[in-house]
Amino acid sequence: SPERAKQPAAPDAKEERAVQGSHNSMAKVAFASTVGNVLEWYDFGVFAFLAPQIGDQFFPKEDRATSIMNAFIVFGGAFVIRPLGGALFGHFGDRYGRKAALQISVAMMGASTFIIGCLPTYAQIGALAPLLLTVCRLFQGLSVGGEFVGSLIYAVESAPPNRKVFFGSLCTSSAVAGTTLGSWTGLLLHSVLTEHELLEYGWRIPFWCGLAIGAFALWMRKGLGESGEFAEDRSKAQAAKAESSPLIQGLRQQPVSILLAFLIAAVYGFGVWFISTFPPVLYLDLMDPPLGGKGAEREERRGGDVVYHGGSDIWLLHTLVLCSIVAAIPMWGWLGDRLGNQFMMASSTLALAVASLPCAIAMGSGVVASSLLGQTVLSLIIACIGSSFPSYLVQVFPVGVRYSCLAVGYNGALGLFGGTAGIVGTYLFNTYGSTGAIGAYMAAVASVSCVSVLIQNARYKRDKARDAVLRGEQTEAVPAVVVDLRQGTPDRVEGEAEGAASAEEKMRELERAVEGLQREGMEAKTKCAALAAENEALRARVAQLEERRADPSSLS
Repeated sequence: SPERAKQPAAPDAKEERAVQGSHNSMAKVAFASTVGNVLEWYDFGVFAFLAPQIGDQFFPKEDRATSIMNAFIVFGGAFVIRPLGGALFGHFGDRYGRKAALQISVAMMGASTFIIGCLPTYAQIGALAPLLLTVCRLFQGLSVGGEFVGSLIYAVESAPPNRKVFFGSLCTSSAVAGTTLGSWTGLLLHSVLTEHELLEYGWRIPFWCGLAIGAFALWMRKGLGESGEFAEDRSKAQAAKAESSPLIQGLRQQPVSILLAFLIAAVYGFGVWFISTFPPVLYLDLMDPPLGGKGAEREERRGGDVVYHGGSDIWLLHTLVLCSIVAAIPMWGWLGDRLGNQFMMASSTLALAVASLPCAIAMGSGVVASSLLGQTVLSLIIACIGSSFPSYLVQVFPVGVRYSCLAVGYNGALGLFGGTAGIVGTYLFNTYGSTGAIGAYMAAVASVSCVSVLIQNARYKRDKARDAVLRGEQTEAVPAVVVDLRQGTPDRVEGEAEGAASAEEKMRELERAVEGLQREGMEAKTKCAALAAENEALRARVAQLEERRADPSSLS
């Protein structure tokens, strides 16, 4: 604002903003923030899409459903440890800066992804194979715990005030782009390799490619400065180093906000991982007969091996749906900057709660058109949620503890709901024999998140009104809020503001009356002084007359 521009900035702040202007063009911020997410979700997506093959290579030969379940359990293990990674990287990011945390996380992710592609199989080293796979996945989970949250915080903090929803949506869009890249990779592998070739070496190729993506992301982030908000808050961050950990401070000061962030992120965690990774497994490995008659088409032979041409059409359709999500998220983000992220979050979570059951049933109908329609509708609703929740959750926490608090809340939800999406989907389908149970589960999660969004919206308005009252400002939200300045706590009291306004008016009237009385008192004092002077003059005159009467000669 013009007033703020007139205020001289401290030398350190000027220097920080100069660095910001030279290093952090918005295009570079957007690209560097998102490229790490591509790697993160590319790896997670590839692992989920190749779960049947990974299950065959790293676990004892049992029935196919059990092998898939084992692979999804290892897949979910990386999510379970994400809160720990979020706590570690959150502490580092709040203390030493977003940039350093993002560089370390992407380097760790790229290295662990490459190592997975080099692991020996169960047939080669026995039970040590799934153990090594699990260790690599845990390291990936640690790095991912700081990567996504750090990138969205960096993007939102660096964005202009009127484009924060859009820049936050680029982070989620790039994450789904990584999953889409993994899907294209799976489609390519299933199209050109035989089952024997895929099991022998083909599944390793996508993980080897992750090293190149990680190196490129690390190179991109070396040229970045700190985010604008963190740079301005750096003096406070330096002073906070002598105090307790940012995570400890956040847990003490923001426990309700962390819980609400966890519940709000739950719907996106389950929804995006379900819609991004589970449909191919559902259509091609769990449904009997497979969607589109995969069984007959897969009998084509090349050199005596089974070719994966049968599932290519399903993989292609699924990949196209993912492409639609990638495109839809920034569009929803553009709209969110105009309608507000609070409205977008409330309406989209409510829509998902209503649409989950019928769309899931359509996905399991066995008809390609119905399955595609159900998947597409769910995808667009989840894209709307994904566009607004980054900026929505970033605004909940203060800068000094933002990374730590959001990392714990978001990664906790991703670990519990996102990491178990494949396990829950496989279990519910095998138990009930239909996708209706999966839809009911998603509807329940969406309902909880919708209620949490409404609660957080009310808290945000309350806090905004409280801050306005403490600053002595008038806002539209003030009539519903009364602040006890002695206790420092806000209490909602209907109509109290009108009484307060009336009391203030009466106080002003009393002050005017007192001022009037004071003026009248001054005037009375002046009149008394004048009367006293006149009285003295009259007395002097009387004295003179008495002297003349006593001296007859003075009368002649």
